[in-house]
Amino acid sequence: MVDRLIQRLLIASLLASVALVAATTANAQDGQSAQGGQSAQGAQSAQSAQGASEDAVARAEELTTAARDAAAAGHLDAAASLLREALAAAPRQALAFNLTLVLRDAGEFVEAIEVIDELLGGRWGELPDDRRAQADELRGELSGSVATLIIRVSGVDRVALRLDGEPVADAVPGVALRLQVNPGDHRIEAEADGAVPVTRSIEAAVGRSATVTLALEPANATDPIFSSPNTPGAPDDDGAGVSPWVFVAIGVAVLAAGGIALGVALGSSGDDPTAGLPPSYLGRAATLTWP
Repeated sequence: MVDRLIQRLLIASLLASVALVAATTANAQDGQSAQGGQSAQGAQSAQSAQGASEDAVARAEELTTAARDAAAAGHLDAAASLLREALAAAPRQALAFNLTLVLRDAGEFVEAIEVIDELLGGRWGELPDDRRAQADELRGELSGSVATLIIRVSGVDRVALRLDGEPVADAVPGVALRLQVNPGDHRIEAEADGAVPVTRSIEAAVGRSATVTLALEPANATDPIFSSPNTPGAPDDDGAGVSPWVFVAIGVAVLAAGGIALGVALGSSGDDPTAGLPPSYLGRAATLTWP
């Protein structure tokens, strides 16, 4: 739950945003009344210069009111979503500033920095000096609220990275990739063609840097079953480098040849299949006798 004091400040800021949007709507209507005899094309040009149509400004006002109520109830994620929609409908400096405040209180510091940087960069118009001073102060506060991940890779030429399931950038060996992240636990996934994917989990502390190194290995890196003749470290003997199946085949051939020769010898020795055999063969001769 958001601290009550922060909530009150946030609500006051959102109310100011509502007032600003409503004032903008009123100014647009007054301008249209004063122009009176202008053509419809001229009125549309005036609205375009303000950055949003009357309907869009009214919609932004509704969304901002809903965002105020969501923030008061402690639903900051919902409030941020409503303010994003309001900002898209009617680009206004006050909406961008309030979105930054809500994102900050929700712990979404990285996105808050992105929004405030766009505000300071003039995306929604040049800021008056007093508002620029407030935006600069908020930007300085946010700078000390994020963490930094330093990612290094090795093993392949290029690695595609995902942070918490979202693609971020490609990394190459020898070049460290620096990412600003919100404090907390993060999951880093690394993938490359022909390599085994790697996943690491890391905790990032506020205001600190954390380094993770991802070493990818080829996906086809398997050990051979038998050593080849040129395999380093293979035994240097008479059978080195020769497949055991060669010896099996030779043994089968020798056994077959011996069986044929023995069968011929047995078959040519009259009716007694054991004639001429040494005593050690007796009892096995029948299994070697050919019909």
